[in-house]
Amino acid sequence: MPSPRIGSSAPSPRASLGRDVTQRVLANGVTVLVKPVRSAPVAAVNAWVRAGSVCEGPRERGISHFIEHMLFKGTEKLAVGELDRLIKAAGGYNNAHTRYESTDFIDVLPSDKLEVGLATMADALRHSAFDREELERERLVVLEELSRAQDHPGFEAWNRLTRMAFTRHAYRHPVIGFKDVLKAMDRTLLVDYWRRWYVPSNTVVVVVGDVDPARAHALAARAFGDWKGPRAPRLGLSPEPPQRRLRFQESSGEIEGTLAVLGVPTCAELHPDAAALDMGLAILGQGLSSRLNQEVRERLKLVHSISAGQFSGAHPGFAYLWCELEVGQVRPALAAAWEQVARMAEEDVSEAELERQKTRLTHDEASECMSMEGMAGKLGYYQCLGSDYRLADVDSERLHRVTPADVRRVMAAYFRRERVNLVVHRPSKSRPTGLDAAGAAALLGSGPARTARAAGRDGKALPGGMVRYALSGGGVLVVKPVRHAPLAAAQFLFPGGQAVESEGRGGALNLLARVCFKGYPGMDAAALARAMDDLGLGLGASADPDRFSVGMESLASNVDPAFALMGSSLRGAELPAAEVAKERERVLKDIKDRADAPDEYVADLFRAAFFGPGHPYARPLEGDRRSVLRIGRDDLLGLKPKVLRPGGLVAAVVGDVDPGRLRDLVEREFGSAAWPAKGSVPTRALPRPQAGPRRTSARLPKKQAHLILGWPCPPVTHPDYPALRLVNSVLGEGMDSRLFREVRDRRGLCYTVYSTFDRRPHSGAWRIYVGTQPATLDQAEEVCRSVASGLAKGGITADELASAKAYARGIFRVARQDFGADARTIANYEFWGLGAAEVERVPERLQAVTLADCARVARTWIRPEAACVAVVRP
Repeated sequence: MPSPRIGSSAPSPRASLGRDVTQRVLANGVTVLVKPVRSAPVAAVNAWVRAGSVCEGPRERGISHFIEHMLFKGTEKLAVGELDRLIKAAGGYNNAHTRYESTDFIDVLPSDKLEVGLATMADALRHSAFDREELERERLVVLEELSRAQDHPGFEAWNRLTRMAFTRHAYRHPVIGFKDVLKAMDRTLLVDYWRRWYVPSNTVVVVVGDVDPARAHALAARAFGDWKGPRAPRLGLSPEPPQRRLRFQESSGEIEGTLAVLGVPTCAELHPDAAALDMGLAILGQGLSSRLNQEVRERLKLVHSISAGQFSGAHPGFAYLWCELEVGQVRPALAAAWEQVARMAEEDVSEAELERQKTRLTHDEASECMSMEGMAGKLGYYQCLGSDYRLADVDSERLHRVTPADVRRVMAAYFRRERVNLVVHRPSKSRPTGLDAAGAAALLGSGPARTARAAGRDGKALPGGMVRYALSGGGVLVVKPVRHAPLAAAQFLFPGGQAVESEGRGGALNLLARVCFKGYPGMDAAALARAMDDLGLGLGASADPDRFSVGMESLASNVDPAFALMGSSLRGAELPAAEVAKERERVLKDIKDRADAPDEYVADLFRAAFFGPGHPYARPLEGDRRSVLRIGRDDLLGLKPKVLRPGGLVAAVVGDVDPGRLRDLVEREFGSAAWPAKGSVPTRALPRPQAGPRRTSARLPKKQAHLILGWPCPPVTHPDYPALRLVNSVLGEGMDSRLFREVRDRRGLCYTVYSTFDRRPHSGAWRIYVGTQPATLDQAEEVCRSVASGLAKGGITADELASAKAYARGIFRVARQDFGADARTIANYEFWGLGAAEVERVPERLQAVTLADCARVARTWIRPEAACVAVVRP
C-alpha cells in the first residue's frame, strides 16, 4: 500500500486582494471601490453603511436590523417585492447582514446586469418608503426571527456571555434587539434613525467582477452621485473598564444539551496583537488536529465538541472557548481546556503547528478569491472598519508573520484567570453544577496535568472545458481546469445510500462516514488529522439517501499528497473500535439535540410519515437511538466493502489542475491496481412514497410552531424537471415568491416560509415549510394550501416565468464560481445518469420551458389536497 507523499511543497504565492482596486470618493462623500475579476461573467455589488447595533440608543435596540428588513419593502418608485423581482429577473440574488458596526447589502448578478444592481441598491438605500402597513407586517417577521433564534441554546449562551463580558460597551446588546423594544418602535423612530445614519459620507459601495472599471465607476456615480445628506453623527461609546475578577453565571432552559462558554477580553480587530491571537486560538481550538480537539475531545472524551475563536471589531472584543458536553463533564472539561491554554502561555508552540495554521490561512484566502461576493465583502468590511480597503492585505501579512514567541506572549497577556467570563447553560431537568465564581476560579487554577497502471490516456472532451476519463477500476472521472485561484476541489460519489444499511442498523452509513478518516495502517486518527492540517487539506465524508460522498479541497500545489492521503485513508480505513465508540456517542448526542432544532425535528417527522414504514428515506440519516446503539465495528467493516467500490465511483475535480496529471493521480489511488474490489453495489427496488393525505404531529418545549406539508415529485431525470424547477421558484423560492409575499409580506405570519423539492434519482417530496407562532399555525397552513392550489389551477404568468428563468440561469452561473460547488454539480449529473455534459446545457433547457409546460407541471405535480402534513408545536 503506497504511503501518502506529504512533503513541504510551498503554496503558490498569495494574491493581493487590494491589487487592481480603484477607489473614488464622490463629491457627496460616497466611497466607491471597483475590482475587475474576469474569471466568470458575474458581478457583486456590495453597499456598506456604517450603522449597526453599536449606534443604537436604549429605545433603538434592534433598529439597525429592523431597517435592514424595511429596505427590501418598497421605495418611492418601487412597490413591495418589485426590487426583488428586478434582481431575480436579472438572474441574480440579493441579501443583507446587520452587524455590530455596519450593515451591508449584497446584489450578485450577471455582469451585464451591473446597472440593475447599482440602480436598485441606490434606490433602496436612498428612497425606501417605510410604508406603515408594511412596517407592521415586517415587525411581526422580525419578532418571528427573534423567536426562532431564542429556540436555539447557542443564542442564549452567547447573549449571556456578551452581557457578562461587556458591562458598559454596546457590544453587550444583541444585534437583533429585544422583543419589548421592537414592539414599541414606531415609524418616526425608524425614519429618524435611517436619515441620521444612512447618508453619503457613511456609505461604501464595492463592485467586484467581470466589469470595466471606468464604466462601473460611472454607473456608481450616476446611481449615488446626486444623493444629498448631512455628515453622520460622531459615535461616542462608553469604553469597557478593566475586568479584575472572574465572572460566572449558570442558567437552565428547555434544552437537551449543555453549553459551557468561556470568554476573556482581548483587543480590537486591527490591533497588532490580533493576528497572534488569531493564530494562537486556531492552534488551540480550530480543526481536527487542534490541541483542544485532540486532548479534551479525543483523548479524554470530556466533550462532544470544543472550539476556540475571537470576536472583535473596531473596539476590543473577547476570545472564547465553546464547549458542547454533558452537565456532569463541565468541571473536568473546563479544567482540561484551561490546562491547554496555560501551556500555550508558558511554552512556545511548535513551528509545525504554526505552519499548519498558515497553510490553512493560505487556503482560506484562496477560497475567498473564488467568489465575487466574498472579495467584495472583505474589501467593504475593511474600508468600513479602518477607512482603508488595503488593511485586508495588511491583516493577512500580519498573520503570516506571526512567530511562536508572539503566540506565547499574547496568550499569557490576555488569558488570565481574573479576566475570565464563564457561562454554563444546561437543561432545566439536569442537576446544577454546584459551581460559583470562586469554584470556577479554583477550577481554572488546576487541571490534569505507490505507482498504479494508467488508464486510457485519452479523455473525452466535454463542453465547458471539461474532460471525461474512464478509470481502470470501472469508475468515471471528470476534470474541469480553472486557473484563477490556486485551489482544487474534488467530489467522489459511491452509489448505495441508505438502502444498503442492514435491517435495524439505520444510521450505519452516517457512522461509517464519521470514522472512515480516523486512521489506516501506520497512521492513527491524530496523525491523520495532523497530516490533513499540514497540507491545508479539507477532507470529509458524508452519508446521503442515495450515495456515500467524499469531498476534498486542497491547495493546487498539494494535490499529489492530498490524493495520496485520501486514497490510503479510504482503501485502508481500519475503523478502530475506540473511534467507532467515540463517534457513536457523538451521533447519539446529535440525535438528542434534534429536539433543540425544531425545524430539523419537523423534517424528520415529515420524512417518516411521507415515505412510510420500510422505505429507507423514511429514516433520518443519523438513525435513531435504538438503531445506533446496535451498530458496532463489525457492522461497519461489513458495510464498507458494499459501499466503497471503485467500480461505481463517480469523481469530479475542478480547479487549478492539469487534466492528464490529475487523471494519473486518481488512477493511482482508485484504479484497478490500487483497489481491486470486485462486484457491483447491492441494490434493491425502493417502494413508492405513501399516497393520500395524512397528518403527524409532536410537541417540543419551544416558542415557535413548525409545519411542513408536501406531496410526491418526480426524480431529477424526469422530463418535467426543468419546468418543475421554475414553478417552484415562483411558488416559494426567494422574497418575490408567491408564498413569501402572501404568508410573510401581506399577512406577517412568519419569518421563514419557502418551498423546495427533493433532487434525487428516485421519487421524492415537493414540500412547503413555514415557521410561525402557535396561535397563527392554522391560518398559516390554510394560506400555504391556498397559494399552492391557486398556482396548480391557474399556472404562472409570463412575467413570473421570465423572472424565474433569469434567476435560475443566473444563480446557476453564480453558484458555479465555487470550485467545490461546481465539482458537486458535475458529479451529481454524472451520478444521476444525465452526464456531465448536461451541466453546460442547463441554461438552455431552462430557457426552453414554456408557459404551457409550467401549467401542465403545476396541474400534474402540485397536490396540496393530498398532502402529508407534519407539525411541531409547543
